[in-house]
Parts: sequence; C-alpha cells; structure tokens
Amino acid sequence: DLKCTSLADLKAGKNISVLEFNGAGASITHVHDRGMSYIAALKEVVLHWRHLYAIGKINNNNGVPYWTRKQGIQYLKNAKANFKVLTALDKGI
Repeated sequence: DLKCTSLADLKAGKNISVLEFNGAGASITHVHDRGMSYIAALKEVVLHWRHLYAIGKINNNNGVPYWTRKQGIQYLKNAKANFKVLTALDKGI
C-alpha cells in the first residue's frame, strides 16, 4: 500500500511512502465487502492472478528465473511450518 501527495506525483514517482508491503500471497480484502457479489469477488481474484502472471512474465524477461516445481513445493512446506510457529506463538504455547 502506498501513500502519495497527488496522482501527478505518483505518476512522476515522487513523494511516495510505502505504508504496507503485502506481497503476492496476501489476501484481497476488498472482496469481502458486503456490497460485492460472489461472482464479482471471483472476477477480482482472477484479475489478481492475471496481474501476478504478467508480473512474473516481466520479471522472467528481465532475467529472474521461474521457480522449479521443487522450489515451489519447498516454499509451501516452509510457509506451512512458519504458520504453525506463528499459530503456536499466538496461542502462547
């Protein structure tokens, strides 16, 4: 999430502050809005994944290699282990 003094400054890349960095795995919270239908929420999720795909493609074209299946599986295992640690800390264990 960014904060900027104006749209013109944002376009110029000036006076921008980073408020929060969520990353690609963050939840798309606005889909939980009471006024959003289930179908509209699904469309938002698909749009989110399309943007992630486009970013990945750009990154790959700029020399960032795609993860192998093994790297992806290892990442998910690590994330699950970290989640267990955080859950235990949250419960005071």
